[in-house]
Amino acid sequence: KLRKQAPGKSGKFFFGEERTRLPQVTELWSRRDGNYEEKVKHLVDAEVAAHNIPRNKALAVVNRHTREVFNAQPEEVQAAMYAKLEELKNNTKATNAAKEHAPPDPKKYAAAIQCLPDAILRFTQAVEAQTGFFVSVVCGGPDPINKGQIRTLA
Repeated sequence: KLRKQAPGKSGKFFFGEERTRLPQVTELWSRRDGNYEEKVKHLVDAEVAAHNIPRNKALAVVNRHTREVFNAQPEEVQAAMYAKLEELKNNTKATNAAKEHAPPDPKKYAAAIQCLPDAILRFTQAVEAQTGFFVSVVCGGPDPINKGQIRTLA
């Protein structure tokens, strides 16, 4: 069955690179020093129990209460969390820039090659489902796992 997931930038989704996102400022705060356990969890538990909220809807309750309690914190606490988030953003940008300019790595090639059959299958199934076309793909090249011997996929 074809999964409906959007690829990331440049199709990196297909080649096994993790999609990541930075946490929200409220998430940073809630994870720090047991803030969630001490200040938010009892509110969430009470609302979930009182309104019989199913587990798959409870995340919205968690997010709302976390945001409300965070907004009630002193300005110094909020400013510290925003500063921490900015630091994470800067570190992520530097890390991503370093990755983009890094020379090709045989381990990365090997990981991408391992993901290739699944990526090709998903691609061809999507094209076939949307166009009615039959699709064939042939590719090949040096395989770092097999000492650079040529490997083909069809």
